[in-house]
Amino acid sequence: MTAAPLVSVVIVTRNREQLRARAVRSVVEQTYRPLELVIVDNASCEPVVPPPCDIPVRVHRNDTPLTASRNRNVGVDLATGEFVCFLDDDDYYLPHKIARQLEARGSTEWVYANTQMLGAGALPIGLCTGPPVLNKLMRSRYVHLNSILVPRSILQQIRFDENMTTYEDIDFVFRLLRAHSATHCDCVVAVWNRDGRSDQLTQRKLRRSFANWLILCRKFACEIEGDELLARFYFHRMMLLSAACLHPLEAFEFLSRLLVFGYWRPLLRAERRRTLSGPGTS
Repeated sequence: MTAAPLVSVVIVTRNREQLRARAVRSVVEQTYRPLELVIVDNASCEPVVPPPCDIPVRVHRNDTPLTASRNRNVGVDLATGEFVCFLDDDDYYLPHKIARQLEARGSTEWVYANTQMLGAGALPIGLCTGPPVLNKLMRSRYVHLNSILVPRSILQQIRFDENMTTYEDIDFVFRLLRAHSATHCDCVVAVWNRDGRSDQLTQRKLRRSFANWLILCRKFACEIEGDELLARFYFHRMMLLSAACLHPLEAFEFLSRLLVFGYWRPLLRAERRRTLSGPGTS
């Protein structure tokens, strides 16, 4: 009988003791074993102490704060499991998360499931259920990192981009799906708290958004330019960010791309179809 594979869960944390305790508890309460927990302490004021529990816990402490991308790569390097999961320290898993995903994996290379978004007062505000097709996923952008389970061997090839200071999780999932087949496990396995706290990493600044959105547009230019809906969405957003951050050359560039790929090309194609279907055609 084949032994159950070890699964590593990576949590990056900084100065969130109570929230982290809830996240850790949700890992320990998983119905699946064997597990290991890797905690990357991003230079918290008070060093993280390994919690007493029935699974191995490894804590790595940074002397100075690092980016989310770098911290997650550090966590992956410390992990020893055959599979790796990620969990934000202010979120938590449901008890069946890992068991259900391993059951659903089948012949595909990695698995993602649904993430419940909670707003202020723990009110449900939607599900992240992203489709396993890249151009469709790029329109919704919602496969949350909390909901994935990936073979560690893949994470040796596809790393978090350490040049990105935000949207690094979106970029990672896009590249993962572009290179490796995925299974969508259609059940809620994790909770993403979007309650608007001031310390949340999703509180983005305009200039950071501009710089990192530009990286996304460069990386996925082929996909964006090959899909009219993507072109409208990405180039319109990039044009607005460029203008807001006073980058006139980029604003003009993305306005031009928006017109070409989002409007003129579809109009020309529609006109060509009308011409071909007109009188005199066979």
